[in-house]
Amino acid sequence: MGWGRRMLYKWWLGIIKTLGLFPWPVLFLFSDLLFVVIFYVIRYRKKIVRENLKKVFPHKTEAEIKTISRQYYHHLCDLIIETLKAFRMSDQELAERVVLKNTGLPEKIQESGKGVLVIGTHYGNNEWLTSRVDLMVGKLFPTYGVYNPFSNKIFDELMMTMRTRRGIQMIPMRKAMSRSVAYLREVCMIGFITDQTPRWGQQYYYTSFFGVPTAWYTSISKIALRTGVQVYVADVRKIGRGRYSLELIRLPVEDFLPESPENIQRFTDMQVEKLEEMIQDNPACWLWSHRRWKRPPQEGDSFSEKLAGLI
Repeated sequence: MGWGRRMLYKWWLGIIKTLGLFPWPVLFLFSDLLFVVIFYVIRYRKKIVRENLKKVFPHKTEAEIKTISRQYYHHLCDLIIETLKAFRMSDQELAERVVLKNTGLPEKIQESGKGVLVIGTHYGNNEWLTSRVDLMVGKLFPTYGVYNPFSNKIFDELMMTMRTRRGIQMIPMRKAMSRSVAYLREVCMIGFITDQTPRWGQQYYYTSFFGVPTAWYTSISKIALRTGVQVYVADVRKIGRGRYSLELIRLPVEDFLPESPENIQRFTDMQVEKLEEMIQDNPACWLWSHRRWKRPPQEGDSFSEKLAGLI
């Protein structure tokens, strides 16, 4: 990082850490003011949010779509504030604000003698959840997170600082397959975000996501079936402003062995179904401003049996 970029990074980091000193009532007041700016003034991606909601919930009324949209923007503004606060949060406060239901799980993983995969999504606050899982197991064995670097280098450096402050090590997505297969031979935990849009120019798997043909990465399924390790999905519930519950639910990898194209697709379908269940519980907590359906099918792409009659 050059001198100028380093100074800009330190300047932004200082501002963020200063904001993190404010108590939660003040921060939530900032969030409410930010909602007015983003929703009414800037109108940030409102058209994309509305199109995504209508695509996924075609049977909901216009009033219901508007309600979910407003709830989403309130959550988004809270999410921004929560992420800023993450630079300052103590371990105790993080544990209080993300209630973990899996007591005794780290010891069971350690006894197994092999690594595990954890599947997260853009639902709730995945930054807090990553830190909470790392807090749970980080003193017993290594934790890794797979990520896509941000194009803005300053923002990427800031996010890296926040993500790694408790010891988690980050793996760039381009190296996820090779490193994961190697690391999982030992006791460790590797986290993936499963609902990211695949990159252009590559062949991917299309499955049904709320009845909509959606491109999906199969890397997680390939790693899981190739290594035979246990896989958990992060079941997240927002229980209040700045408060979440988290349960790591084990997926039956053994039912999808051995590794084959068909089993990889079936295991991927199961992951998508789990995400759908969380979104149905509280739709406002998913990242609706993301251009999730911008990638049309290409020649050579694979398609789930669930899409029969939809395409």
